[in-house]
Amino acid sequence: MNLEATFKSYVTEHDLGDADTRTLVAVSGGMDSMVLLQLFIRAGFEIGVAHCNFHLRSKESDRDQQFVRDYCDHWQVPFYTTEFDTVSYAESHNLGIQAAARKLRYTWFESLANSKQYDVIATGHHADDQIETVLLNIGRGAGIAGLKGMAPKRGRIIRPLLGIRRNEIAEYATKNKISFREDGSNANNKYSRNYLRNKILPLVTRRLPGFENRMLENIHIWQKSARLLHGFIQQQIDIAKKTQGSLQVLDCEKIDASLHDLVLFEWLRPYHFNYSQVQQMIRALENGSGGQIFYSRQYRVSIDRGKVLLQTTESLEKNEIEIGREDQLVHVSNGKLQFSLLSEPPNTYDNGHIAFFDARIITFPLILRNWHKGDSFQPFGMRGKRQKIKKFFVNEKMNRFEKESQWLLCSDMQICWVVGRRLDHRFRVTSSTSLCLRVHWSPLNN
Repeated sequence: MNLEATFKSYVTEHDLGDADTRTLVAVSGGMDSMVLLQLFIRAGFEIGVAHCNFHLRSKESDRDQQFVRDYCDHWQVPFYTTEFDTVSYAESHNLGIQAAARKLRYTWFESLANSKQYDVIATGHHADDQIETVLLNIGRGAGIAGLKGMAPKRGRIIRPLLGIRRNEIAEYATKNKISFREDGSNANNKYSRNYLRNKILPLVTRRLPGFENRMLENIHIWQKSARLLHGFIQQQIDIAKKTQGSLQVLDCEKIDASLHDLVLFEWLRPYHFNYSQVQQMIRALENGSGGQIFYSRQYRVSIDRGKVLLQTTESLEKNEIEIGREDQLVHVSNGKLQFSLLSEPPNTYDNGHIAFFDARIITFPLILRNWHKGDSFQPFGMRGKRQKIKKFFVNEKMNRFEKESQWLLCSDMQICWVVGRRLDHRFRVTSSTSLCLRVHWSPLNN
């Protein structure tokens, strides 16, 4: 196959640009991006090269940077580079390393394209990346949209190699003696994509030799099907939705009940609500129950007389959730909290997921948040002795992900419960307690 002709044909077919389009090519130094760069050079496009040094592989990252710089000097291509402290950024923004690197590079690409007046930004994603992306989307529960995979063009991002297989890129690199850098991290199977690529897909293709080609055919079909379904769902949303200031309201009584879950999921998916939460919303709608609130990272949903109310909240931008006195059930991405008042203290305290507080001491609104550096509380059973939350986590032998997802329930800026783990001594029920607040934590899937 003539890869250069295929490349030009794909660019033309999907309207990704022409020789007059100023194209910023994202080049890591790996095989895919180096072949992409050479194809642009041979096609005679007006290009510049953008390279990110994430400082994730010590001196190897610096050698990648110098390699791409030298290559651009040889071909007289404008070269732009930047460096990131990716690990620090990931920690400060509560992101995984790969998610942090993705956010950093695309933010910089857009800024660079604006300042240097490039029309589009080209990346080296190819057909095998497409297969991996769709399979990962299926695993993450991304719905119909996830089956579409990556588009040849999204905004100013273009993917000219999306119709080309990895082995074809490798053959072209060998035949044309295109040098490139090997990224050792591609063999690290702690990353989901690498594990899928290096472990799972080889086993599947060994049993089903045509699997990857069938997947590409399916993706092509799913992309067209998704466009049709998206149009239908959008019609349903348009019929039932209205906006009231910052509040979006979906009147589910205007939607066929059999479509509630599909329409709700596709409407709320961009706001990072998951299907499990949607199912709980459907049950609340069917039961006519109010007082339930569902949270994603930056949005909240409540149910009110057959309507679903969506709103962004300032507190959620700080990863804090405000809980009012009237709130009975609060949903978050990894579970839910149920609140109720008791006229007398309980006799037993044997369930770690249920906490009882002296309601006279509790001050509303309560705040549900993640832990901050320096947080401390007085663990129940330690007679009022103060302990750092960080130390408590160590004693509980919690891993990093457990720490990051651990909720703290706070009253008047004081931690009253490390949710599901330990009550604070100050808020305990005593013999003089006349009114009790019961809070039940139900982790997702429990």
